[in-house]
Amino acid sequence: MTKEEQRVYNKQYRKKHLKKLKAQARAYALLHKEAKKKYDAERYRRNPEAAKKRVAWARSVNPDKHKADGAAWYQKNKERLKAKAAVYYENNKDKCREGMRRYRRTHPEADVVKQAKRRSRKTKAGGAFTRLEWLTLCDKYDYKCLRCGKRKPLTADHVIPVSKGGSSNISNIQPLCKVCNSIKHTKTADYR
Repeated sequence: MTKEEQRVYNKQYRKKHLKKLKAQARAYALLHKEAKKKYDAERYRRNPEAAKKRVAWARSVNPDKHKADGAAWYQKNKERLKAKAAVYYENNKDKCREGMRRYRRTHPEADVVKQAKRRSRKTKAGGAFTRLEWLTLCDKYDYKCLRCGKRKPLTADHVIPVSKGGSSNISNIQPLCKVCNSIKHTKTADYR
């Protein structure tokens, strides 16, 4: 049998016995975890681009399984990851702080959402909105302050203030500039 014939035969055999071969591979991986780990690390070291393509392919074929596996792995390693992040932050405080400042400058809407969630949690008023909901609301009003009508950086204003029992649901939020939001203070005013 020539090499080409052998290659064709192997391909046909793999196609015909795919389930059996996958089961054998899984069983081997379970029995020889360290050897498998070593093999995978060496395979990745030899060709990282191919390894990344394999992972991307597996993710595209079954995204729900990939997401569930990732969530399970995170839950299993949560404490270790938090400890690792804390150590990294301690060793790189300036770099981390600069990164956070840069993110807040380039994503002001994320900071708006974060502050609203924080206030709701603090006052136990409940409700929350996402970054996408905030951007959709701002887009609806053409990124203009509803009180003065000017195009300025916007803040999330509660129509019914949190101090008076208003929630942080998007239905109770209106975009106002910082000055108008301060002028409104704790009054209930709907500019929509």
